[in-house]
Amino acid sequence: MCISYNVSGKQSVVLKTTTPCSSIHAVGPIAGALAVAVASRYYHVAKNLFEFPTFEEMKDVTSSTPMLGFTFSVTLLYAILLVISKDSIVNKLPWLPAAAKAIQPTYNSLQATFNVWHAAAVLFCALHSGYSFWGNTNPEWNPTMGMLYWLYFLNKIVDCADTVFIKLSDKKKSVSKLHWMHHMGQIWLAYFVLNICPMGDCWGPQFINSSIHAAMYSWYLMSASKIPALPHFAKMVKPCLTAMQMTQFLVLMVHNSQAIRLGTVPIELSVGSLAWMVFLFAMFGNFWVQAYTVENKNNGPWESGSEMITSGKVSAKKSWSLQFLWNDAKAMDIFCFRSAKDLMQWKQLFERRGLVAFGMGYAKKMWDVSETEKENLDDALYTVSRRMYGNLRALKKRIPYTTGMSWWLQCRKRGVKPAREVRDRAASDHYNLSSQVLWDAMLDQETKTYTCGMFAGTELDLGKAQQAKVDYYIDEIMKLKYKTPEERAGYSVLDVGSGWGSIVNRLATKYPEVSISALTHSPEQIKEYNPRVNAILADMVDHDYGENLYDCVIMIEVEHVGRNNYGHLLKKIRKSLKETGIYVMQSLNTPRTMPFFPDAFIDTYIFPGGYLPSVTLLSEAAETAGLKLIHTNEWDKVHYEITFELWRRRFDAKYPEIANAIGEEAARAFRIYLAFTQYTLEAGGFAPHTMIFNRRGQGGVSSYFPRGVPGVPPPGVPKEVLAKWLSSKRL
Repeated sequence: MCISYNVSGKQSVVLKTTTPCSSIHAVGPIAGALAVAVASRYYHVAKNLFEFPTFEEMKDVTSSTPMLGFTFSVTLLYAILLVISKDSIVNKLPWLPAAAKAIQPTYNSLQATFNVWHAAAVLFCALHSGYSFWGNTNPEWNPTMGMLYWLYFLNKIVDCADTVFIKLSDKKKSVSKLHWMHHMGQIWLAYFVLNICPMGDCWGPQFINSSIHAAMYSWYLMSASKIPALPHFAKMVKPCLTAMQMTQFLVLMVHNSQAIRLGTVPIELSVGSLAWMVFLFAMFGNFWVQAYTVENKNNGPWESGSEMITSGKVSAKKSWSLQFLWNDAKAMDIFCFRSAKDLMQWKQLFERRGLVAFGMGYAKKMWDVSETEKENLDDALYTVSRRMYGNLRALKKRIPYTTGMSWWLQCRKRGVKPAREVRDRAASDHYNLSSQVLWDAMLDQETKTYTCGMFAGTELDLGKAQQAKVDYYIDEIMKLKYKTPEERAGYSVLDVGSGWGSIVNRLATKYPEVSISALTHSPEQIKEYNPRVNAILADMVDHDYGENLYDCVIMIEVEHVGRNNYGHLLKKIRKSLKETGIYVMQSLNTPRTMPFFPDAFIDTYIFPGGYLPSVTLLSEAAETAGLKLIHTNEWDKVHYEITFELWRRRFDAKYPEIANAIGEEAARAFRIYLAFTQYTLEAGGFAPHTMIFNRRGQGGVSSYFPRGVPGVPPPGVPKEVLAKWLSSKRL
């Protein structure tokens, strides 16, 4: 939806409402046609595989329920769900996470209700039929018990929805092996019992499992209700639920052993079920130790890598992550763990997720810098960044092939053509953080600008540097200071991705006669705009910019457009320009065009769907859109290095307040993001550029800059500023 705001930020005009639609790939119809052809060719086979049992068949104990194909298909779909990443799901079905979040309380309540009813029904049926829990030497067919087990089997399939909710949840956690193996195994166990022995001896496992699930889903339902007192009980309830599960497996081990002794159940079913219960008991026992025992003993002091190796807590064979990555003494002393277990968990994360483990491990406190280095945290994180990027090629050899392929496939989706909802999420996650504490603390108060500053004066002052950049664009690029008031009265400007309004607010106060519009994703940012600014709350890619409206469209460091969206966006911008209008773009560019944005850590924690284009990509997209590049200028990257340095200092000064507002994990993630990005700038990973375009055929650079092309962003940072910065900069 596109809404226009004017004076005091009040809504004035509803411009347009659009419904985004995702493209349908050809593979879908082709696969569907093949499936229909195969199904029609092998109709009878498919019918037998997927046919559900009738009530009469259920009554006949000797009949086989023909559901192999159905069960196998459910298992296959579940396996596909496990492989697909959350980003892939959101890109194709952007509405699904919100729908899942809305449905989950209803799902939990229905599951709790069903399991209570099912446990009671099974118990009453068993008591009425005279079944014994420990085995029945002469079991008789009971149609009610058979039908109850049929419902139990179907509910094991419905339980797989738990995995969907975990996948789509806001919490950044993955589906554990214990979770998916437990769910998949229970489906097949229920299938075999239903086919081989849906009689009296199956009532005990049904009753116990449904009773425990009733307690579990009741707890999930209460947890979602946000009752203030519940978090205090969580540490007690969660171990109790795990203990109930483990007790269930022990009881069922005895139950299956008794069935083997009496011979009332086919031996293959009893032995298979017994083996499965032993396996689950071992898996849940390991989870118990890791979650409730070992973790509580790992809250001791942090120990550096060299201390852990010297003390023998980490063997030489298992310490490759220290010896290989941090082969100098200083780096090894920086990289600290609380226990050998933490080191091994981080090593497993690295093998599973690749290089994202560095940032994610720090955010999740798997590792930290040593106490002696915390006085100079920035230097410590800088050293970690230097060692990581310095060993990049060798590090990739340590990543298992399957992890590398998974990382590559996920990256192919990242930042290429993010869906509308992904761009909305980027704005929401990045800019609308709790109470704006992060941005108020880190950015300058004069302009509140989250882009590169221009240090053209003699001071290391972030506010003055940002103001100098704003004035440069207004006076030298738009040339407003060279125009008469009458000429400025007919001049119109649109700032796309205007942030907190540094440019438009300056225009409104310095040149009030200019017509000013600003487009943003974020409702929070509109509150900062001058009342004279026509604020547009819309998606920049989907927005209809109109025709022949603006003398200048400016876009400063907007990084969530998506690689494949630039051509579409620039066509709209060209159409909106007047005949003599210009499009001005400042962006952080990579040296070459990347097929995707490879930094999974930034995509996960900082900026979902982000993509840094190259100058070549932007030039080609503009050419296709009908725009002509008339001027490009690479900034001295030291401007951005100093900007990040000052952001980092302000961030560190207010770290406790920031962590309290957005959470410690998010705050630590942002802290190491600042360190990684600053090092990448210094290493030449990317650099800022200013690019100016006009409508193709409407004159060239000399016609637009009759006084000559303005120099700057200054050819270099002034010596006075550079000296002050270097005197406080790490060596």
